[in-house]
Amino acid sequence: MPIWEEIIVEKLKALTEEMEKLEVLINKLLTEEPSYQFAIDSAGRLKTVIDVNPTVILTTGTSRIGYVPITDRLLAIPYTDSTSTLAANASYTGTSRDTQIDSASPFSFLRKFSAHAVSDQAGTLIVQESPDNTTWVTVKNIATSQLNNPDGSAIQVAFINHDVILRYVRVAYRNGGTAQTTFRLSSRLGCI
Repeated sequence: MPIWEEIIVEKLKALTEEMEKLEVLINKLLTEEPSYQFAIDSAGRLKTVIDVNPTVILTTGTSRIGYVPITDRLLAIPYTDSTSTLAANASYTGTSRDTQIDSASPFSFLRKFSAHAVSDQAGTLIVQESPDNTTWVTVKNIATSQLNNPDGSAIQVAFINHDVILRYVRVAYRNGGTAQTTFRLSSRLGCI
């Protein structure tokens, strides 16, 4: 076999190995959710620790075979919507989020929306959508569930993953019959 054929075979083998590694990393990124831990600090405020699995590292290259461009479209945009506590039976409505990425293209949208609420009192987490940023409709809601922290303290948590259909999306929360002393409402908007 001529030397140039050997070089091509070696390069193809190396590219195949890199593509297999990349496929494993992409599958990890798409299937593993970050883990959340909740605690109350000494001042009585809610703390959230997010472990985003730091062992997964996605890199880019210049080869057209197996090339993955890392752009803002692949990244999720996190928001802390509120940390202000709510009175009994009070509601909070978050900021409207425009899911259109590029104003020149009506087909380029962020389609994944996640929200979670953590409080010391029961309530309902709500996701709303709008076609025009004026008329809103509730598309999902879920009551909080009580979870126990490692120290034995109880906390109320709700989590929603949602595929966005309309152009605008926002998170809302309705508190139950007891005033909160801790509260955190967070959301994330992204493509994947």
